[in-house]
Amino acid sequence: MRLSHCLLIALAWAFAANVGAAAEDTLRAANAVVTLIEQTQLPARSAGPLAKLTIREGDAVRAGDDIGQVDEAGAAIVLERAQAEYEIAVAEAENEFKMLAAEKAAAAAKAELQRAEESAVKYSKSISQTELDRLRLVAERSELEYRQSRHERTITKLNAVVKQKARDEAARTVELHRIRAPVNGVVVEVMRRVGEWVEPGMPVVRLVRMDSLRVEAFVGAADASRLRPGMPAKFIAATADTAAKSSDGKLVYVSPEIDPVNGQVRIRAEMENSAQLLRPGLQGTLEINVAPAAEKVSAKKPEVQ
Repeated sequence: MRLSHCLLIALAWAFAANVGAAAEDTLRAANAVVTLIEQTQLPARSAGPLAKLTIREGDAVRAGDDIGQVDEAGAAIVLERAQAEYEIAVAEAENEFKMLAAEKAAAAAKAELQRAEESAVKYSKSISQTELDRLRLVAERSELEYRQSRHERTITKLNAVVKQKARDEAARTVELHRIRAPVNGVVVEVMRRVGEWVEPGMPVVRLVRMDSLRVEAFVGAADASRLRPGMPAKFIAATADTAAKSSDGKLVYVSPEIDPVNGQVRIRAEMENSAQLLRPGLQGTLEINVAPAAEKVSAKKPEVQ
């Protein structure tokens, strides 16, 4: 009887300890609010009439999608001219005919001078000094012309590089006439209409990121000391009529500051929202698992005497 009584006490104690540990493993903040992680106003990057908009409010877009365009007719003409000038420069840089002709002419003049000098040595007075001087001048001039042709070819190659840069700059100018989505998101506001004149920096579309949302809440300073970024978190919506019953994520930020008035600390978690069931402004409870299952410490059982 005494042993059975002790076992019952031990089991009751272990059950109570596990219940208490489970309660302590989850920290709840009932004042949580869903907010945006990222939103942006996409501006026009060049001046001109807005020629095209391919989106409407409510449309989902992905990073890199073309959602609008400022009239680019003039920039496109500049790009075509720059492309043609670049191709001409490349063709000139690849043309070796002038250099090869100068090289052969220099070689022929040098060979002719060498034969004349050998003949003058073997047969005295067979070639006059004046003729030798003329052949030397021709050989030197041919060599200089060959060097000049190599220099000119180097210049044409450098000119091709300059034309390439001009072509790339013209292409970038054309690209600046296009409005592209920088992130995945949803269009929530279209601020300009096709045909309106826009200037660089003038907002055209407001885009919000919805595939991942932030949940902000406040906890007491004592509870905040137990929190670390990376801990599993879950948001539970307070309203029963929403499709987003709960969403999983992780804690990403614990403020180092304590509010001197209420003694609370601001915390943030990020929630996966690929199904877009969560909406900014939704209120609920943020639950944080402060002791993941792999790290839980089993309660010690009392010794049975």
